[in-house]
Amino acid sequence: MSSLGIVITKLGQTGAVTAITGSAGIYPVDFPQGASPPCVVANIVSGVDEPFLEGAAKFWRGVVTVECLASTADVMVSLAEAVIEALNGTKNATIAGHTDVSILKGGTDFTDKSDDRSTYRRTVDFKVRWR
Repeated sequence: MSSLGIVITKLGQTGAVTAITGSAGIYPVDFPQGASPPCVVANIVSGVDEPFLEGAAKFWRGVVTVECLASTADVMVSLAEAVIEALNGTKNATIAGHTDVSILKGGTDFTDKSDDRSTYRRTVDFKVRWR
């Protein structure tokens, strides 16, 4: 389990997110062929074990990018806000068997759309720490 698993688990347990995506609309790594928005796709950007003077600390730090996809701009905005509310500010939580989980929004945060305006996307980075 990694930062990706923590984020996927937390989003899947958040009613405000699953009310928009449905229970099957939260995906790690790739948007499955045949799936349709609204949905969330999460990817690992980086991950390291934070070093201390004594060596490896077993206190992991990672960055996860979350893409919120929808067929309309309004739904995309609502989904992204639900995702941010679910993840940002998580402190000292236990998620997916990991303790001391903290999550903060940070880094990338932008919106775009497909050329044919059939899909709207907001991409947001989250910094994740856990043991």
